[in-house]
Amino acid sequence: MLAVFRRELPAMADRRIRVSRCRIRPAAGSGRIHGGRRRIVYSVTVEAQGGSSWDHIIVGTTPVSSDFLSPEIMHLCRAAEANSAARPFTRLAAYVDDLDMALLLLPVDPALPGLAEITGGERGRLLAPHIRECADGAIIRQADWTVHRYIPARRCELALDVRTVAGSHMLKRRIRVDVFSDDRGSLHHRNMQAVWPITRTARWLRVPEPLGYHPDHRLLFTASRPERLLTTWISRLERDRPLPDGIDLARVHHCINMATHALVELQQSGLEISQERTFRGELARLHRAAPHMRRAHGEAAPAFEQLLEMLGAQPIGEERLVPAHGRFRHERLAGDDGDLTILEWDGLCLASPALDAATFLGRLRRGPLSRPGHGRAIENLAHVFRRRFLRLDPGVSPSELAAYEAMVLARHAVQAARRRRSRSGASTRRAARLIEAARQRLDGP
Repeated sequence: MLAVFRRELPAMADRRIRVSRCRIRPAAGSGRIHGGRRRIVYSVTVEAQGGSSWDHIIVGTTPVSSDFLSPEIMHLCRAAEANSAARPFTRLAAYVDDLDMALLLLPVDPALPGLAEITGGERGRLLAPHIRECADGAIIRQADWTVHRYIPARRCELALDVRTVAGSHMLKRRIRVDVFSDDRGSLHHRNMQAVWPITRTARWLRVPEPLGYHPDHRLLFTASRPERLLTTWISRLERDRPLPDGIDLARVHHCINMATHALVELQQSGLEISQERTFRGELARLHRAAPHMRRAHGEAAPAFEQLLEMLGAQPIGEERLVPAHGRFRHERLAGDDGDLTILEWDGLCLASPALDAATFLGRLRRGPLSRPGHGRAIENLAHVFRRRFLRLDPGVSPSELAAYEAMVLARHAVQAARRRRSRSGASTRRAARLIEAARQRLDGP
């Protein structure tokens, strides 16, 4: 694609440029989309005379006809031409005939119109209502932004370094802005507002401070949060790679213990929530996925259906329901053993204390179970978490936790069946290993 960009992009710029670098950018929204199309996210560096250079994110969609660049999309492109994020380009869309590919340059994403707004010249106006210094009369002098994560047509996470001035006093702070394609940001904000007061007296429980939500542009504003260091460490352990300098397993274990304490503090908070999730309700969702498992993994389907029977026979009736994160996994934790913050609060609900614990354990174990012989340290982390959780919440029995763990592993098997190339032999073996691990949890927690 480097040759393609070198051919196409110069005609879209307002000066002579050279494309010096191109790589595919990992993104959750990449890959196959509806209609047999493929979406690819590129990171491209362009240079101009005098040493100026710019990094751009470009989304390619193929195969499509030139009609893909509809009048509505072209209108969005023209409206964003003055955006500083587009510099040095004056055209933000192109069609590559020989590849049947449409190219769109950020900040243009038809599903995320708020992205062009928060990165444009009016971002100070959008930010000001959510910065307390501005309420006291401070003025925003600068707001530089960077993209942290981009999921095409779904979500973009931005970090904004903001400078405010009040008289002779200047203050620097970092604001996190999430741009959504739907109203999920409103749910995130509402749930964080509910949890935030609890964190003021909690020892372990931390959430990003909710600063506000803009419903028209679907922008969620939160205070800055730490990097996802624990996620990086666990990812290295999954691949049997060494931890970064200065990090040892003892620090990772301490993070796991901190996460356990934070989870139990949430469960003991007494937060009132209307949404409920139960063991039987989760099991019903798995039963609805059984036909898909039969289509995608005929060889693994009998074992999956037997697992569902075993889950249905578990002696779990009326459950003790407590506040639950709903999506509690190590990827949802930012920071390290000095400060651990729980992210992504759109799944807040009432559930058994075992639900979040099992969700964490199931995701932690998924990597080693998918790649036998790798990530042996991960199983030890799972043991650390399981032991500490059962000690902190004696109301959850080992058998109840094991039943929920088995259900979560069954859910991961279903997700493996739904992934691209899910009908391959490797994918079938991965699903079979997850199903067998779930059966083992039920046989002997």
